[in-house]
Amino acid sequence: MNREDIIKMMDWHQDEDVQLFAINEAMKDESIDYWIQPGYYKYSWENCAKVVVSKDDLILSKYLSKILKWLQDINWPGALIILERLEKFNPLLLKEELEATIIEANEQNDLEWLECLSGFWDVKEIRDILENPARAILKESYNKLN
Repeated sequence: MNREDIIKMMDWHQDEDVQLFAINEAMKDESIDYWIQPGYYKYSWENCAKVVVSKDDLILSKYLSKILKWLQDINWPGALIILERLEKFNPLLLKEELEATIIEANEQNDLEWLECLSGFWDVKEIRDILENPARAILKESYNKLN
């Protein structure tokens, strides 16, 4: 079965059993790059997120830049699944890409993205490892929300 068929089966309009079968098939794929927010098939993003978060930190660390972009809009299908997984991520593996993403969101004045990223402030292990300027940006964004 090819990826195109699988992603169509992952569509949230499909029967639940079909979706589950497709998720399990996608999890067998060695490369997760294809499953990270496939731009042409948004109806499958929620299930694609389930595939992505099933991988271990070491594998995901290679794709963090792309995965963190999923958090630009918390309302995107799968974004909450991604956020919950990243909040449990090894802080040492997350640090560099998260800092770069925080700075990028700030430079773009993307307040929605910063709002979503500010959730990392609640995770002490992640908060404590961040350095300035990312730490200061995240703290300010967090404080605006709370």
